[in-house]
Amino acid sequence: MEEAWAIAIFLGVLFVLLGSGVWVGGALLGTAAVGMFLFKPVAVGDRMATIVWAQQSSWTLTALPLFVWMGEILFRTRLSETLFRGISPFMAPLPGGLLHVNIGASAIFAAISGSSAATVATVGKMSIPELRRREYPERMIIGTLAGAGTLGLLIPPSISMIIYGVTINESIERLFIASMIPGLVLAAMFMGYVAIWGLVRGQAGEPRKLIPLGVIAAVLAVVAWTGLLTTGQVFLAAAIALVGLLAFHMTRELFWRLLDLVPVLLLIALVIASIYTGLATATEAAAIGVLLSFVLAAIYRSLSWTSFRESLIGATRTSAMIMLILMGSGFLSLAMGFTGIPRGLASTIGGWNLSPLELIAMLTVFYILLGCFLDGISSIVLTMAVIEPLVRQAGFDMIWFGVYLMIVVEMAQITPPIGFNLFVLQGMTGRDIGFIARAAIPMFLVMCVFIVLLVLVPDLALWLPSIMK
Repeated sequence: MEEAWAIAIFLGVLFVLLGSGVWVGGALLGTAAVGMFLFKPVAVGDRMATIVWAQQSSWTLTALPLFVWMGEILFRTRLSETLFRGISPFMAPLPGGLLHVNIGASAIFAAISGSSAATVATVGKMSIPELRRREYPERMIIGTLAGAGTLGLLIPPSISMIIYGVTINESIERLFIASMIPGLVLAAMFMGYVAIWGLVRGQAGEPRKLIPLGVIAAVLAVVAWTGLLTTGQVFLAAAIALVGLLAFHMTRELFWRLLDLVPVLLLIALVIASIYTGLATATEAAAIGVLLSFVLAAIYRSLSWTSFRESLIGATRTSAMIMLILMGSGFLSLAMGFTGIPRGLASTIGGWNLSPLELIAMLTVFYILLGCFLDGISSIVLTMAVIEPLVRQAGFDMIWFGVYLMIVVEMAQITPPIGFNLFVLQGMTGRDIGFIARAAIPMFLVMCVFIVLLVLVPDLALWLPSIMK
């Protein structure tokens, strides 16, 4: 009963503070302070100072502001426009037409910014006016952008993945590598939904160009099912086939458009390759990314004192917000630990004797509901103290669970009433939040299907880390 009262008090204070407009980090700190005062009469200030310093003194955490700064640099220069111009000709021939640009550009920009909101804002600024001018359905424009924007949480370098790795003391490099294939597969599933919609509605594109790709995909699926090739060999064959198709259909114009993509793609490749080969840690790779972003911006002559200052201020503001949330969540975890809530919840759920699959199903529902009230980073750091022991006890690999967690947190980005992507799109499109939420439902369902696929085929997340040096 004492634990139940403690939970009720913690949740009541937290929701009152959040509902009153207090910053999330401040609400977490305030809730923890109230809990410490009521349940553990100790020197609250001393405990707060200790845990706040501990939360901010991790060397691994220094990668976070650097990756945020890299995204800000590219966001505030012409490189993002160059990216959009380069990818458009390759997506236009597919069924669904330029709607694929929302997904393709989001996947690429996600590998630059590591932020869901930044991905939605950047791609949306470029694509929404163009798609409206071509009279694409508003529901599809908003829905694809809302769903694909969540890739910023999964495709490395992901800010949320860094937070997860720091929270459970897991390798950031291995988490980044593990999320690469799932991120690309999820982007492909989004594009598959758009292609099916385009074929059914007859919207733009040239379906006949999709036939060779479908045949190749079917052949590779059969080969994978028979076990003739390993998972890695199947993905390598798929990549070679895709490059071959692009080369076959390439025209002179597409060649020049491809050159527009090369600088940004090269930047992404160098950052990821430096981590994968072991030449650099995540922090060092982030520093390399910032340096190369400045070099590219200078080459394109879009670097000025104004853009430099704005990028630095934007990165500082975002990083400070995240750090405050980390401080609050760390202090709240300590306060909850004093009350015995984590231990009580763990023993209660353990007493249910759930199978691993039942546990994952329960956690999926739990995080989706939690995402209706908290942002992704808060959801991760606020719950891992309780969830981590349960997941380890069930025998799940924490690298795999990190990828799974990013997906369910992504889903929370497009669920009302506190879906960050929904708010960003509301400000950009002028539509009400209900319309935007309904437009995002198909993408939410696609992500549900991907969760099932990830559970059935865990090698999607575990194969690359297993061969990592």
